[in-house]
Amino acid sequence: MSVKVSETHQVSPFLLLFLLDSVQIGVGILTYERVLVKNAGNDAWITIILAGIVMHIILWMMFRILERNGGDLFSIHKELFGKWIGGFFSIIASLYFLTMALVVLRTYSEIVQVWMFPHMSYWAIAGILAAVTYSFISGGFRALVGISLLSIIYSSPLYFTLFFPLPYVHYDNLLPMLHHSPLALVMSTQKMILNYLGIEILLILYPFIKEPKEAKKWGHYALFITTGVYIVLFIICVIYFPTKQMQNILWPTIEMWKIVDLPFMERFEYIGITIWFFTVLPNICLTLWGASRGFKRLFRFNQKITVIIMTFIIYVIGHFLSNRQLIDELNTILSTWGFFFLCGYIPFLYIFQSIVLKVKKNHVQA
Repeated sequence: MSVKVSETHQVSPFLLLFLLDSVQIGVGILTYERVLVKNAGNDAWITIILAGIVMHIILWMMFRILERNGGDLFSIHKELFGKWIGGFFSIIASLYFLTMALVVLRTYSEIVQVWMFPHMSYWAIAGILAAVTYSFISGGFRALVGISLLSIIYSSPLYFTLFFPLPYVHYDNLLPMLHHSPLALVMSTQKMILNYLGIEILLILYPFIKEPKEAKKWGHYALFITTGVYIVLFIICVIYFPTKQMQNILWPTIEMWKIVDLPFMERFEYIGITIWFFTVLPNICLTLWGASRGFKRLFRFNQKITVIIMTFIIYVIGHFLSNRQLIDELNTILSTWGFFFLCGYIPFLYIFQSIVLKVKKNHVQA
């Protein structure tokens, strides 16, 4: 059940590299080191590799599911489960992407409040972010591709800051290696998979890619680059911070920015957080676009009006998440939901679709 998208709204296959890379790297990369070391300590770099391998398998499954159907997640639901049950699953998927946008919006607003403007209200910070988000979404899918590309370009200077901690590192922090149990590594791998959330937006934007079969390699390249960034950043954090100390640092990546010393600039973390605005922007734009796209496909709603309503909803809900405990609870809910979606629902869709297609093929032959 293919979904027809005008060629004027489609983009070249290689741009999937920037779309998937930008939607995976967001606020999670500022704190994932702390989460990983709690289970696997200095061996957590192994779990990043394991999680990357798992995600390549899941990405392959997503491409196979989409190729067989020729449409998007919503047409797949309708084909496999019918109008009503499939529609229900599509609504759940749309709410999932909406929740993801809410988490990124609220978490980044908290970071700005804690590190830069402690007396600035949530309404002002989130309002600016929400307004910019809507302006890009209203520009259409090509505008989202543009901000995804720009986010990679704008954030690239931050990777040079990884050289500043090197004179102060202790390489023996990586030792001893392989001293954690397989169970600890598995638990850490599960936590790491959650840092790839967002890649499932492929299930919605697939019809907007010209020659989607050519896009497969670019999707895997994006995943490979993301995994590489996570590994390098984690190893530098481990050899810079003692493992026990890192467990008590809420945002290790930002803490490392404090070591950056430039003759013409103080408090580089202010610059880093400001630049990171362009990194989280594609996260919110693409997930919010995906949620509104779902309601457009299901109910024929005007997508621009739906985006306004959804943006207002997450803007208001974010205000009630007024402390770290509530934000952590929301992150836990999304993490559970996201792990189930990536490692449970997508393999289920792949297997169920294979069975349905085989039954149909045998029925035709009979």
